[in-house]
Amino acid sequence: MQTQSLFERLGGSSGIERIVDEVASRHLENPVINARFRPYLAEPSKLEQLKVHLARFLELGSGGPQRYRGRDMKSAHTG
Repeated sequence: MQTQSLFERLGGSSGIERIVDEVASRHLENPVINARFRPYLAEPSKLEQLKVHLARFLELGSGGPQRYRGRDMKSAHTG
């Protein structure tokens, strides 16, 4: 019996992208943390870039075929 990978169970790339869109929306609505994300509203292309990086990161971590080409966690979250 072959089991599906986590990537497949999440709906593949499109499923993960939907999850990332929802997470981004919820972060922007959350009064506790939205100040960190508000600057992205002024630069929608940066928000889209952030979402693409997150989606690729989650795809890689869940067994998908995508490659993550962003910064490592330590340098991405410094400061």
